[in-house]
Amino acid sequence: MKMKRLLGVLLTIVLMLGLLPGMGFTAYADVPQEGSNRYVGYRRNNAGFLVYGKREKDDGTIEEIQTTWNNSGYKTVMKVGESGGSIPFSDFAYGKEYKSNDVKASVTARVRGKGVLVTYTLFNDSDELKKVQIGSYCDAQIGDDDDAPCSFTENGIKMTSKDGTTEFQLIPGGGNFTTRWYGIYSKAYDNV
Repeated sequence: MKMKRLLGVLLTIVLMLGLLPGMGFTAYADVPQEGSNRYVGYRRNNAGFLVYGKREKDDGTIEEIQTTWNNSGYKTVMKVGESGGSIPFSDFAYGKEYKSNDVKASVTARVRGKGVLVTYTLFNDSDELKKVQIGSYCDAQIGDDDDAPCSFTENGIKMTSKDGTTEFQLIPGGGNFTTRWYGIYSKAYDNV
């Protein structure tokens, strides 16, 4: 039996949050839940956020290129401190506030050129320094290729379809990302 190569994509931020009271967090009342241009798009599902590519078919119609198996999306979890488990961002919505141990977090997205910029916003609601781990993971699939090879790049993780026609990259930016991980999907949650 051929073993499926699964990608559990995880970009983990380990931040030391020592923000002054009142700094940082914005309440997102009217945050867009989807967006796209001719190259890429994003939307949400109950499991998490969904990012996809686009391409023009021979007949001129535009088709979506999925980046997760069965468009299942990217699930986000957060852990605050050394003890206790991670909390899932259940019933996901962009801009929705999730809270654990006095740390508030939200995820937003916007289309930028040929990419989707996913932003994690964190706010420490206490006066003490907090260690926070936050990450998103998925069962990756690029288009119809559920066995696409994955590799680390200088600045992220890359997945390329076996026929070389489609490439998807996760490039962390603007944050203190200390971990990039890919591997068997069932191990993803343990690697946040």
